[in-house]
Amino acid sequence: MGRYDLADQRAFASGQAVYAVSDAAQAVSLTGPDALKLVSALTTLPPGPAGPPPSGAEALALDSQGHILFGLAIRPAEDGDGLLVLTDGPAEELAELINSRRFRLRALAAPRPEVKVLVTPRRVEGFGLAAFEDGWPGPNEDSGLIWPRYALDRPHPGAALTGLAAHVYDPRADWSAPDRLEAMGYRQIDAAVLEGLRIAAWRPLASREAADSKTLPHELDWLRATTPIGSGCYPGQETVARIVNLGKPPRRLVMLHLDGSDAALPAPGAEVWAAGADEARGTGRAGSPPAPGAEVWAAGPGAADGGRPD
Repeated sequence: MGRYDLADQRAFASGQAVYAVSDAAQAVSLTGPDALKLVSALTTLPPGPAGPPPSGAEALALDSQGHILFGLAIRPAEDGDGLLVLTDGPAEELAELINSRRFRLRALAAPRPEVKVLVTPRRVEGFGLAAFEDGWPGPNEDSGLIWPRYALDRPHPGAALTGLAAHVYDPRADWSAPDRLEAMGYRQIDAAVLEGLRIAAWRPLASREAADSKTLPHELDWLRATTPIGSGCYPGQETVARIVNLGKPPRRLVMLHLDGSDAALPAPGAEVWAAGADEARGTGRAGSPPAPGAEVWAAGPGAADGGRPD
């Protein structure tokens, strides 16, 4: 990860004329007369003759048990032939997955490692590049998507950070795209700013928050934006619907807000325990914050005998 600048983050969040070159997005092209039919059969993209809108649509690729394999953004290709898919996972693996399941459908997926993505706070009119517009966290009443019942009592934290645009270009054919953007008054900032903003918006990435290969869409609030339960048929749909009908998923992604008073951060993947059990365990003072690197212990059931990680 590169240089992180709080002033740049504020500039991006407030919609100023800045841009970053994404280091997470990879591209796959899907060509052939059955490209839309194939991607609708393999992902949560709702089926339909019109396909995704020019601004793009979010979708997930799930396994048969409903676990997240890839997070996707899909839009028509700029030349009108097939689809362009952005993913934060390995493009080669996504293309291999699609091709392995095409059977008799006339479509072919290919990774596009040459494609680069410029991200701006909003779509840049007159820039002339294909753009994916971020609608997170969605949805509208006619989308077929749902607000999970366990999240109805409050607005989503990402609501204030929607509208980002990913402008796609091939440097071999359009090497001047960053120069043209800067000529329009935009300045480049580090991609690390995008990572901070997506975390602040509770915006998941499949390659990170779903990297354990057993994460369900419900656990990351992706039902709001990517996963219809009443239309189409896709791998994992039965599991998705069953959990919705039961009322809540087995786990939930939550925000851990660190106050920034100490530069020491827990390592990625470290267990975090809910606060309060130090007193029950006799290992800490009431109300005292944990030392950097220490576990935060859970009060309540199980605390006296060690509690459990949350």
